[in-house]
Amino acid sequence: MRKMVLIVLMTLLTASLLAGCENDNANDEKDPISLEIDSISRIDVANGTSGDFILLEKKETYEAILNILRESKFVPKGEVEDNDGWIIGIRIYSGNTHYWFMPDGINEYYYENPDLFKELLQIILEEKEVDFAREYLN
Repeated sequence: MRKMVLIVLMTLLTASLLAGCENDNANDEKDPISLEIDSISRIDVANGTSGDFILLEKKETYEAILNILRESKFVPKGEVEDNDGWIIGIRIYSGNTHYWFMPDGINEYYYENPDLFKELLQIILEEKEVDFAREYLN
């Protein structure tokens, strides 16, 4: 009988501890994160309607964008729906991966600074006149 009571208590204790861990993780997911981008090897600005990709080439542009991204925070969106299309995006390569920055965020994250995408486009326009980027900003 004592063993049975001990097993029940241990089971309840374990279950409550696991539930507490799940709640802690849920709260952590809402905290803003930083992207770990140490360097940028390539940046393209893309027109989703026409399929045009414009390669950026100036080191100053890469450095300015890298500085902004290092200071930026990103907030989880939660469940994300695919909208079956996009108008404009910025593809940034770092290491063996790339990130798609869109007007509404990056992958499953929102920008903590809602003007981040526009700031990135402004930097791009300092290097190159990209008509669809200018149209988006206007």
